[in-house]
Amino acid sequence: MDRKYLLLALPFFALMLSASSVIADNITVSASVNAGISAVFNFSTVSYGNLNRGTSDNAAPDQADGVYNVTIGTNKEFKVSGLATQFSNGGHTFNQNNLKVGMNQTAGGLAVGDSVAVTGDSQDIETDRPATETDNFFGFWLTIPSNQYATAYSSTLTLTYANV
Repeated sequence: MDRKYLLLALPFFALMLSASSVIADNITVSASVNAGISAVFNFSTVSYGNLNRGTSDNAAPDQADGVYNVTIGTNKEFKVSGLATQFSNGGHTFNQNNLKVGMNQTAGGLAVGDSVAVTGDSQDIETDRPATETDNFFGFWLTIPSNQYATAYSSTLTLTYANV
């Protein structure tokens, strides 16, 4: 082989050698997904109508039918807490802890024994609920003190959903 052909062929062989080489490196790709929660309440009031003084644990009307329902959307476990203001008509009051609140995945599973008396401070109603739980049914039970003045009363209940 002539020298001048050899000089022409060397760059071609060098190119072929480098083309068959492969260089690889593992690169870590990471991301964190933030927790998120949404709650859609299908009710905005709980009205007991007329109750007698001295009665205990009166169930809210229609709660066995599941009318007090909340639809949850979340990607992490969650909890539900509640707090309330005193029952008042402007001149007469009674304590908010006369209201008990319970929660369950079914309306049929609601029980006054599993409920929590709400106060002016946040009380846990449920903790560590799974992210797969998409429906919550609430039960409300109200006790009327035996010496309570006869008039219409109201309270504001705040229910809070939060990821844990």
